[in-house]
Amino acid sequence: MKFTARMDGRYSGLDKFSLNLKFFTEYFCGKCFVQVFQRRFDGSVDFQVGWDAYVNGFGNKSGEFWLGLRKIHQLTEVEGCRLRVDLKDFEGNQAYAEYRSFSVANEDDLFRIRVSGYSGSADDDLRHHDYHVFSTFDRDNDPYSGANCATLKGRGQGGWWFHGSCYHCALNAAWGRSEGSYHNIVWQDWKGPRHALQATTMKLRCD
Repeated sequence: MKFTARMDGRYSGLDKFSLNLKFFTEYFCGKCFVQVFQRRFDGSVDFQVGWDAYVNGFGNKSGEFWLGLRKIHQLTEVEGCRLRVDLKDFEGNQAYAEYRSFSVANEDDLFRIRVSGYSGSADDDLRHHDYHVFSTFDRDNDPYSGANCATLKGRGQGGWWFHGSCYHCALNAAWGRSEGSYHNIVWQDWKGPRHALQATTMKLRCD
């Protein structure tokens, strides 16, 4: 995704959208410019919110935040978007997962996730969530027949792309040290379902 300056000082492409999002950018390697859409590290922002909040975004750009599903869709509807997920636990251990292909569909398709092409050190937990739609405690779109996955731990799982047995990773779950199996933020195949994570970042690069 490229934006070029015009003679009148404005920008071609997704002008206003690009400028509004410029504050949410970081580097994950020397020349890799990325777009951050999720960040957690201290529990200062409540991620146990409803559908409208996840669609429109919430939090503080200088701290914890979720950019919003509509904006994530707009960013990833072009071809060539990649995803990087950075993880850190309460003991300071770190891992990452990168995906060569990542996109989020529009609201008509319930912001369905497409993700593939894993590499990294955290194991490929997101493959289990590929092609699933987004769900929240007040909008049960998940395929699990037993309950709403977002409410299995008392609204503690936040909004996510839950699958048929709920999740292998849940980065929008309640922040804090582990309260038991599949409580709090987890990336199961890295540290297991009882090992809570302290910090996560999800970010894009769209060529």
